[in-house]
Amino acid sequence: GRDLGYFDCINAPCMEGCAASQDIPSYLYYASKGDFASAFEVILRTNPFPSVAGLVCDHLCQLKCTRINYDKPLLIREIKRFIAEKNSTKGGQVDVKSLKKTNLKAAVIGAGPSGLSCAYFLALAGCYVPIFEALSVAGAVLWVGFPAYLLPPSVLAMSLPFLTWTGL
Repeated sequence: GRDLGYFDCINAPCMEGCAASQDIPSYLYYASKGDFASAFEVILRTNPFPSVAGLVCDHLCQLKCTRINYDKPLLIREIKRFIAEKNSTKGGQVDVKSLKKTNLKAAVIGAGPSGLSCAYFLALAGCYVPIFEALSVAGAVLWVGFPAYLLPPSVLAMSLPFLTWTGL
């Protein structure tokens, strides 16, 4: 037989376990090559909060990792967190793709995780998206729903301003 490489999976069952449908094999591949900017771009295609997800995601993807059949699953959540931390030290502003502009407008009510995610993807699609929030801070449940030891306020403070590069 031959040695099994870390990225020798045919259909990537980890992606089926991911609630965000992340392209896990692609960002793991880039990370393995030390190309963390490209890995971050891949993550940002489907996840506007990689730093948060790297801490609080229940990482069901790891239960589906092909490697589990041979030895141990890859630590997907921890690798995502590392990639996000590596890029946040550079201001966290990686251009996923140059944003196209359209004449479309959409308003989002509520700056919680769902509202911010919705606004993020609408902005990526070229929409002008004002966000209306009753509270004085964006993130809502992220600030009050997780204890600080699980989701440190410093991670949120770093993650939320990152969305401003999309024009939000």
